[in-house]
Amino acid sequence: MKTLCPLTRLTFTALVGLSACQPNDAGQDSLQQNDATLAGGANGRMDASGSGNVGDGGPVGGAGGAPTPGGQPMSGGEGGSGGQPMPGGQPMSGGEGGSGGQPVPGGQGMPGGQPNPGGEPVPGGQPNPGGEPSPPDDPFADGCPDEVFLDVASAPGPGPGYADPTLTARCANGRLLVTSNGLPHYTFVPLTPNALVVRNQNFDITLDPQLAAQPSEIPLLGVVGFTVNGLPFYGPNEAARPAAEAFGDPVYNGIVDECRGHTSPQEYHYHALEQRCLTPDALVAEPWRNPAVSSEVASPVLGFALDGFPIYGPYECEDVACARVREMESAWVQIGDPVSNAWDAYEYQESALPTSLDRCNGHLGPDGGYHYHATSTFPYILGCYAGAAGGGGGPIDAGPQACRVAADCVDACPDGSAGCTCANTPMGQLCVPTCRVAADCPAGRNGRMMICSPNQTCVPAMRP
Repeated sequence: MKTLCPLTRLTFTALVGLSACQPNDAGQDSLQQNDATLAGGANGRMDASGSGNVGDGGPVGGAGGAPTPGGQPMSGGEGGSGGQPMPGGQPMSGGEGGSGGQPVPGGQGMPGGQPNPGGEPVPGGQPNPGGEPSPPDDPFADGCPDEVFLDVASAPGPGPGYADPTLTARCANGRLLVTSNGLPHYTFVPLTPNALVVRNQNFDITLDPQLAAQPSEIPLLGVVGFTVNGLPFYGPNEAARPAAEAFGDPVYNGIVDECRGHTSPQEYHYHALEQRCLTPDALVAEPWRNPAVSSEVASPVLGFALDGFPIYGPYECEDVACARVREMESAWVQIGDPVSNAWDAYEYQESALPTSLDRCNGHLGPDGGYHYHATSTFPYILGCYAGAAGGGGGPIDAGPQACRVAADCVDACPDGSAGCTCANTPMGQLCVPTCRVAADCPAGRNGRMMICSPNQTCVPAMRP
């Protein structure tokens, strides 16, 4: 399994629900929701919850590794502390420049490009009847890639009895701001006992991503980025339950739908990306029944990581002129059984092949900009963050700190906390702020009020 990362101070930016773990009559652990919540997580979103079955437990990843025994989430209770260790802390392939970074990514083709009659693919736009490749459409050319997001309001939505999906995307002050209600634009197919519920999503990333001096681990559990239909994606593993599949590969284990997503107690999210589900042609009830994606057309942007870099589908132009298109491939190799402990079942093996991606599942594209690719094999989307937090200056904030005892939590809670202790959560044992009165609690994400609960931990005030 992934080991706990060194216990270091992190900046908390979200609200995460806590639960107390108590044995039930059958000797199994059952999660009973209490008032405890904490601040933390790369994207800063969470409502309290403790009732998970199969699925994932929370949208916030923590710093450190797998949750410790005794504070495990319910089956599939994703969203806790942890991230894949970066062996040796080696820089990503081609990853020079820390704060200086690389230019803003761009240059990939937009959806809709078809092979032209001359046999060469046209990367984006309309077919070129002259037989010569046309320049690729660049969604970043005007400084705001809002055009890559889908018009989900025109799609049929998840089905009868559910709300219609919503999505907005805009740019302001050098940031890309995306909001949605967390519902898929296509027919929802339940694969876990967790219901599909409206989940207000708010994503805020830099428009000027920079490569970090060293890659950062993604959360073991929780949000890693978001897609062009406004939904979050997680890493390539599940949570601690069921025990037989603890931290296993959900794609390998067949517990994701045709668009590579499923529900947790908190939200619908992806563990891999299916291009057929994330293009304008996908605004139908069952996009997985659309024709297979052409390998002769460069893939469009399918989403963004929280470090700001875009994620394209698997196909890419070999050069700026796009005379040929190639499929980019993960360089992670299966070495064990990914039914459980997925990160132990795969190993990154660096390759000099031009189609092989770096450890983070990205590379410098033909235009010199860095981006990630969705691939058909592990880690499917990201293996780590190549970018710096906020576009420069340091690693991505991986969320609340993992702990074993209260002594692990010295200086681990946000500024303004009266104290900090180690508590059981659906995501394992994490450091949480303590209090005697509400004034002891730090502010939550986006200024959300925190109150002091009867068990003397800071929790978010209930929304009206």
